[in-house]
Amino acid sequence: MFAQDGNVEKALIDSLTASIADRKANICDT
Repeated sequence: MFAQDGNVEKALIDSLTASIADRKANICDT
């Protein structure tokens, strides 16, 4: 668990990226 903070930060960034991608996909679908 030497990079726990980095992993948490990466998880937050990944989730933000995924939600942004979902929004873009929804806009493209409509």
